[in-house]
Amino acid sequence: AWLRQHGGAVAAIIVALLCVGSVGRLVARLQRRLAEPRFAAAYVHKDSGHYVEIAQAFAAGDWRMHYVTRRAHRQPLYSMLLAVPLKWAPPGLFPLALVNVIVFAVLLVSAYLLVTTLFASRVAGVAVAGFLATDSFLFDNISTRLLTEPLFVLLAFLSCAAFLAYVQE
Repeated sequence: AWLRQHGGAVAAIIVALLCVGSVGRLVARLQRRLAEPRFAAAYVHKDSGHYVEIAQAFAAGDWRMHYVTRRAHRQPLYSMLLAVPLKWAPPGLFPLALVNVIVFAVLLVSAYLLVTTLFASRVAGVAVAGFLATDSFLFDNISTRLLTEPLFVLLAFLSCAAFLAYVQE
C-alpha cells in the first residue's frame, strides 16, 4: 500500500540517482582521461575534429556551413550544441565533453518518461533508464570520443514520444 501511494516519488528518486551516478562516473572518467595528452588528442581525432571545426565556425558567428560541398555529411545540430561551450566556457576539451554528458542525462529522464507513459508502468520506465545508465556502448562512446551517438539516441526517443503524442490525439 505504501509503495502504491509513493511509487511516483520512489521512481523519481531512482531515476535521479541513476542520472547523478551516471553523470558522476562519466565526469570522473573524462577528467582522468582528458588529463592524458595521448587520450586528449584521440578524443577529437577524425570525425570528432570535424564536428569541433564546424562548432568553432558557429561559435564565431559563421552559420554558412561552408564545409558542405555537394551534400551535407555532418548535420549541424551537434555542432551547434558544441558551439555553446566553445563560445562561453573556458577553453579545453572538458566543456565540450560535458555536452554529451548533459545529453545523456536528458536521455535517461526522457526514456523514463516515454516508457512510463507508453506502458503505464513506472517499473518499466525505471528499468529502461537503468539499462541506458549501464549501457557500456554509450558510456564508452561518451568517454572516448566526441561523437553524435548520445544525441542520436536522445532524438530517437524524443521522436517516438512526439509520434505517440500525435497518435493519442
